[in-house]
Amino acid sequence: MTAPTDALDALFAPRGVAVIGASRDPGKLGAVMARSLARFSGRVAQVNPHDLGMYQSIGAAAADGPVDLAVLCVPAAVSAAALADAAAAGVGAAVVCGGGFAEAGPEGTRHQAALTAVAAETGIRVLGPNTSGFLVPAQRLTASFVPGAAGVPAGRIAVVAASGGVNHAVAFLLTESGHGVSIAVGLGNGADITAPDVLDYLAADPNTAAIGLHVESVAGWSQRCRVSRPRSRWSRSSWAATTSPRSRNRTPVRWRPRGAPPGRPCARPGRCWWTPSVSWSMPSARCRWSGSRSARPAWPC
Repeated sequence: MTAPTDALDALFAPRGVAVIGASRDPGKLGAVMARSLARFSGRVAQVNPHDLGMYQSIGAAAADGPVDLAVLCVPAAVSAAALADAAAAGVGAAVVCGGGFAEAGPEGTRHQAALTAVAAETGIRVLGPNTSGFLVPAQRLTASFVPGAAGVPAGRIAVVAASGGVNHAVAFLLTESGHGVSIAVGLGNGADITAPDVLDYLAADPNTAAIGLHVESVAGWSQRCRVSRPRSRWSRSSWAATTSPRSRNRTPVRWRPRGAPPGRPCARPGRCWWTPSVSWSMPSARCRWSGSRSARPAWPC
């Protein structure tokens, strides 16, 4: 493997991975993540200063070979310090799997702010926190604690989801329907890496022909979503976007094709909108909107 060149190559195409907080206790997150990563085609290093059979620090692990990605399996209160140590060792990206951050109240919000500050100061990119991780099946890279995730085959459909549960559910559904996945990523709290960042990365990925996107909020996207890749790359891809099926007043919403009454299929290339503001973008005429809020789309391949 070559050294990462894109800011997110360290995350999605690492030469080596370190599990910080690895454990021999099979029930702990560090042990689960180490098992999930055992099939990875690159290097995997286990870090635990309390276990003499493992690396005592991320610096020691990086001194023995390339470590581009750190998987943090430590409590929220010490995650920022662990992230700073990883950045100092030359690690380019980290996944923070655990919870106890902004979703958990004021103290967790402070822990998340500390993570964000380290990322801003050092340049290390952070996925999460509070994420179930991601998959890159072609590299046998399963940075996920979800059972069965390693069985998702490689393919040309990417999944980008705010929810780790949605991420894995869609990846499993694609597998059941005979499709494979190029990258499937759950953003978690999105303290650093957000959906626009991943979409920008996927725009240059030759292994991705279609993208399924799940968002829980579109606030700020008009300013943040500035895909820098050539537009011609996107014109060759099919992508679909959806969000949680509730409107601002918490009433159920239904798919609504732009310029057509509710319930009418949108079978032509173009855009189908749903209330309030998220769209399906379907440059391929093979894609068709089903007209039902609950129905799954006919995924392109």
